[in-house]
Amino acid sequence: MNPKRQSLDALTGLRFVAAFVVLMAHTVTVASREQVSLAHLSMNAVSFFFVLSGFILTYVYFDRLTSQNVFSFYRARWARIWPLHAACLIFAVAVWLLCSGQYLNWTLLSKMLLSHFTLTQSWLPWSGLANWFNGPAWSVSTELGFYVFFPFLLWMTRKRFWPMLLVVAAITIAALWIVQFYVVPNSSMQTTRYFLYVNPICRLSDFVVGILFGRIFLTISKSNPSSLAPSVYSWRMLRDTLLEIAAIGAICISLYLFSNEGPVSHLFGKGTNVLQTWLKFGAGSSLSFAVCLLVFGLTGGLLSKVLSSRTAVYLGEISYALYLVQSPVLETIKELPATAYSSPIVIFLAANAICFCLAIFLHHLVENPFRRLIISRSRTERWQHAGSDRDTHGSDDDPQDR
Repeated sequence: MNPKRQSLDALTGLRFVAAFVVLMAHTVTVASREQVSLAHLSMNAVSFFFVLSGFILTYVYFDRLTSQNVFSFYRARWARIWPLHAACLIFAVAVWLLCSGQYLNWTLLSKMLLSHFTLTQSWLPWSGLANWFNGPAWSVSTELGFYVFFPFLLWMTRKRFWPMLLVVAAITIAALWIVQFYVVPNSSMQTTRYFLYVNPICRLSDFVVGILFGRIFLTISKSNPSSLAPSVYSWRMLRDTLLEIAAIGAICISLYLFSNEGPVSHLFGKGTNVLQTWLKFGAGSSLSFAVCLLVFGLTGGLLSKVLSSRTAVYLGEISYALYLVQSPVLETIKELPATAYSSPIVIFLAANAICFCLAIFLHHLVENPFRRLIISRSRTERWQHAGSDRDTHGSDDDPQDR
């Protein structure tokens, strides 16, 4: 029997921080009716989600996922992301139909809806497709691609890191080369950036960095179980807090280095440079994100204690719903008459309040019930074959991974 992993509550709290950054970037833009320069933060927050996903999946499934239960893994992942996505997609489509005054090509619309309904919108080479209806859901589609790859990546990394890293590096280089020499000459800059941002192959490196550091985390925690114990002594609390502050500082530095104003951007100069764009969209900061996850997973400083509080963990649990529900809410607010924008602060606070209320509602009445409904049959079948070994897939209810 494989014991159920200890919950890494601080990482659940960090997931809420990333989701909140995305929400803030979007609500500030809508409330002010101006293009506020927060896109770099929101784009990298999505990259943080990808790194976190690889980290948590490796932590939970490393010695549990086998060829016999791969299908159960896929079903658990689908149950984790699809029901809430479907509910928010229906909400977003309803808002879009009510607010759109343009002529609707129903044939084209049905094809687009099919891709979104099946979560394949970011896989298809159709520029702009992933941003239709519920825009943030493109990252869920991309992550579904990671779930497909994960059993094979995990198999390669169980004994050694290098085979997986070499394979993924070769795939990433090939993808960037194709974009540079085939997409850039024949497409606009916007189209090029779109493919680099949403395509699962181009974003796979973020997920793999998470897998790598999840494996390192397991090695450290197994060789030194006390590293996961709460900090008791004041000197250790101080040391852990300083490490956590340093990890946050490393993220801030990496975000600046790869921003439009950072030194890396000036090295590349102007124009559509695929490597520069790819680094800016999150690949450049993925290592600092992974180091942060490692530090907060192993330490017990003041920051991790705050993130491990009951409130922070609950916010982390509803963060997936908060992330998906924001787009239809904000699209509705955009349709308000200009007179309603006399106070951007009121619009900003109201938008956030509505998003949080709907996220709580969807988490408890859609996300959790339908996830349990989908995996209940899978668990019943597994228990019949595995006797009392009920922890084999205890991670199906793990709230840390989106």
